[in-house]
Amino acid sequence: MKRAIAWCAENHVAANLAMVVIIVAGLGTLPTLTQELIPSIELDTITVSVVYPGASPQEVESSITNRVEDELQGRAGIKRIRSSSAEGLSSVSAELMSGEDVRRRLDDIRAAIDSIDTFPQDAEEPLIQQLEIENRVLNVAVSGSVEERTLKQVGQQIRDEIAALPGVSDVQLKMARPYWATWPASWTASRRATSRSASTASRRSWSRCFGRETRSR
Repeated sequence: MKRAIAWCAENHVAANLAMVVIIVAGLGTLPTLTQELIPSIELDTITVSVVYPGASPQEVESSITNRVEDELQGRAGIKRIRSSSAEGLSSVSAELMSGEDVRRRLDDIRAAIDSIDTFPQDAEEPLIQQLEIENRVLNVAVSGSVEERTLKQVGQQIRDEIAALPGVSDVQLKMARPYWATWPASWTASRRATSRSASTASRRSWSRCFGRETRSR
């Protein structure tokens, strides 16, 4: 170090030129650097999530969680396994050892889970992915004394408007059930009344063909 300082002191022109070259090289590589205001952080952890609609936590644990854990136990590269069983959802996370190839282990775990053929028939396809921490910039809640279908439509409109803003990369709509689960009760009653009327008209038309008419209550 002392020799380098002494050389720079004796050859100040060369030292200044070297400094200029380093600064120019740094400025030249600056545009290629990835810049994120709130970056996503990928962890050396792989999660396995399985949705089992209508099942209790005990059923989820015995029929899904335990089987996933048994399949992952003893596999190379896995440091620790954690799991949780909630109503309708099984979640198992496998923490990998330091230095492991996450993509390779992800493929291994996906193949292992796909080989399980004893999941309940009502269980959905397993979701296997690398754990990623996403930092949210903004949460928007929509509420009001209207039907759930209307709230969902308003939420979709807000989502589309935010997604159209410059600089926004991802917008998600959460806690919104499918449309088939949000039909108003008046629709169901109307459908039943229409079906009943059509059935009555059909019986009357059939009875007239045979010269008599029947009435339904």
